[in-house]
Amino acid sequence: EGANLSAAKLRRMKGSGTGFDGADLSGADFRDTRLPESSFAGAKLTGTVLADADLSAARFEKADATGAVFANTILEWADFSWAKLEKAMFVNANLAGAILHAITEKDTSWDGANLKGVRRTDDDQLEAETWKPMSK
Repeated sequence: EGANLSAAKLRRMKGSGTGFDGADLSGADFRDTRLPESSFAGAKLTGTVLADADLSAARFEKADATGAVFANTILEWADFSWAKLEKAMFVNANLAGAILHAITEKDTSWDGANLKGVRRTDDDQLEAETWKPMSK
C-alpha cells in the first residue's frame, strides 16, 4: 500500500527514478514535472494531470489511470502493461517505443500522439499470463 497523495499539487517536481508504487495520486497535479524512469506501478491515477511532463521510461504497470491527462507528455519507452486507461487523454503525447500490453482503453484519446514503435498486446504472452489449469 502506497502513500495517499490524492489531490496533491506536485507541479514542476524533478527527480529520476522516483517511486510512487501503489500510491493514491487521484486528482493530483503533476504538470511540468521531470520524472524520467519513475515508477507508478499499481498507483491510483484517476483524474490525475500529468500534462507537459517528462515521464520517459516510467513504469505504470497495473496502474488505474482512468481519466488521467497525459497531454503533451514525453512517455518514450514507458511501460503501461495491464494499466486501466479508460477516458485517459494522450493528446500530442510522445509514446515512441512504449509498451501498451493488455491495457484497457475505452474512450481513450490518442489524438496527435506519437505511437511509433509502440508494443501492443502480445496474444501469446497474454494467453500465458492468464492461463489457468482446467478444473476436473
